[in-house]
Amino acid sequence: MIIRLIIQSFLFALVFAFIIPKIHGAYFHGNYGKGLEFGFMLGAIHALTTWTIRLIVYLLDLDGGDVPLEAMIVIMVLLGCVIVPTLELRLLAVMFPATLGFAGWGAAIKSVLLMIVITLFTRDRGEQ
Repeated sequence: MIIRLIIQSFLFALVFAFIIPKIHGAYFHGNYGKGLEFGFMLGAIHALTTWTIRLIVYLLDLDGGDVPLEAMIVIMVLLGCVIVPTLELRLLAVMFPATLGFAGWGAAIKSVLLMIVITLFTRDRGEQ
């Protein structure tokens, strides 16, 4: 698991350093080392957010009950795959405005979609 997170952070660093500057409306001022730093920070923010969401789901017992399964799947996919990671990336941009920034939500969502692809390719095959 740790090796997977390290590989994922290195790939995120590549995205920060080389691909995000190519997206219209997004900017990243820094080199690969700064990208690596941002990759690890984004990974830490994402881990904390995931842990918090899992705790809320557990405490509210949202994994079963009156909500139809299809509706729960749509809500979790939107929250977990698009909305929450976009908010995390925008939070990182607010924390470090001189290094990372987005002109709008579209550029942030495009960046998150790249990171979703990285996450899909580096995830543990045993995870659901």
